[in-house]
Amino acid sequence: GEQRLHAERRVKAAALVAELMASGIGNRKAIKLAAKQLQISEGTIRNLYYRVKDHSPDLWNCVLLDKRLREKCDSGRTAYITDDAWQFFLGDYLRNEAPFFSKSYERLEIAAAAHGWTIPSERTLRRKLEREVDPRIVVATREGENALAQMFPSQQRTVAQLHAMEWINGDGYQHNVFVRWFNGDIIRPKTWFWQDVHSRKIVGWRTDVSENSDSIRLSLMDTLRTYGKPSHVTIDNTRAAANKWLSGGVPNRYRFKVKPDDPMGIIPLLGIKLHWTGVIGGKGWGQAKPVE
Repeated sequence: GEQRLHAERRVKAAALVAELMASGIGNRKAIKLAAKQLQISEGTIRNLYYRVKDHSPDLWNCVLLDKRLREKCDSGRTAYITDDAWQFFLGDYLRNEAPFFSKSYERLEIAAAAHGWTIPSERTLRRKLEREVDPRIVVATREGENALAQMFPSQQRTVAQLHAMEWINGDGYQHNVFVRWFNGDIIRPKTWFWQDVHSRKIVGWRTDVSENSDSIRLSLMDTLRTYGKPSHVTIDNTRAAANKWLSGGVPNRYRFKVKPDDPMGIIPLLGIKLHWTGVIGGKGWGQAKPVE
């Protein structure tokens, strides 16, 4: 554009001064001759030359652009780094120990000195990493597949195809208040809730001193007695929810030892299809249940 053409004219002026000085002419005389030849004031020529003289000639265009265009021009520049040095850095930084960037750069400096590699500044190298390496690769190699999964949009689900009480889900909640229990103890009670997935209505609950199989079993009994039997149930794979009284006979329980002669638990015995919420990175995936 016009800005770049203007910068090119200024580059030519500075280049003429540099050429005259290289031929042995002194600074003042070179500036005076260039100003006369190009019909520009000596002050302008002098300012142009001293702005670019400490930079490589191939960068003079960028230096002489206005601030916004200069920043855009600078962002497109890449400093040279030896290929072996770049691969060394990637191998050190992109690993599951997840070292700090500055520590990886320090090791790169030591290796570069030993092998004679050319490397840019730490800040420039960081920009190169951000520009050339996909952020998903950085996360996957440093934090693992579970962290990578968090970078993708959540699955959008609908309950339009369900009817009321076709599918229920349950979870325990520890209350943020202290109460005096029946035996006189001061505790934070825990309530197990059952919720209809289609309507989001709470259909059953029992409160106890902890999350246990009794509160889950009795609240399920209340739900069945009031609303009937659902076709599907979704719960966490916790010790209380995945015990043999409730889910015995379910092959993928992943809690306690599964034996061929285990008695059937209440949920499979009722003919209800049991679904476990996902476990990612050793933790339950709460977003899998609307009751959360």
